[in-house]
Amino acid sequence: DAGARLAADAVAERGPDDIPLGDSSYIITAGLTGAVLGGATAGMASDEQATVTIGASVGLLAGSAVGIATARRFDLSPGDAAILNSGALWGGVAGGLFSVVFDGNSRLGSVMVATGVGTGVLTGALLGRTFEPTRREVVLVDLAGVGGAAAAAAIQSVASDGGATSAESRGHFALAGMAVGLVGGALLLRLLETPAAAPTSGPRVVPTLTPGSGGATLGLTGAW
Repeated sequence: DAGARLAADAVAERGPDDIPLGDSSYIITAGLTGAVLGGATAGMASDEQATVTIGASVGLLAGSAVGIATARRFDLSPGDAAILNSGALWGGVAGGLFSVVFDGNSRLGSVMVATGVGTGVLTGALLGRTFEPTRREVVLVDLAGVGGAAAAAAIQSVASDGGATSAESRGHFALAGMAVGLVGGALLLRLLETPAAAPTSGPRVVPTLTPGSGGATLGLTGAW
């Protein structure tokens, strides 16, 4: 028993070193994204819940397999994996809100959710290649998006004076608040992380000696 416990402890200690944080986050994201895409694809073909569940299960397995097969090849940092996860999340949320705005049926909603998730994954991948985000930065931007959506809901409640509002109106406000929060959070982070310009020195006047053919000229040179 003691030997088994020691072996288990050794495996547990090696686990985090064998699977980097970026790879594990990417594999989880790939599995969940596959589940959403699989369920949405099945929902396009049928309105039955059993069909959607089967599609989501197949997508989960397929996405996890793709993530495991490509994790070491991509070798994503924790920040890159986080922005990929964030893109898939907000893309799916935006797709769901658009389906509410257009007041479509369940099949149209499945199309929009799948489109939103796919677009979000591509956007996250492009942003990860362009910038070098950290997990903290991505989390802060996500919180800004949540805060923007919450603020939009509060504004809508005040504007409607506590009365009943349509789902389409709620979808419009949520989309606007989410977009403002995400973009504003990202811009604010970039501004905060931009190094301040070096302070310029004040006016300076220094003596200079300029040699010439007939002698040397002594003068003053100023800098402002």
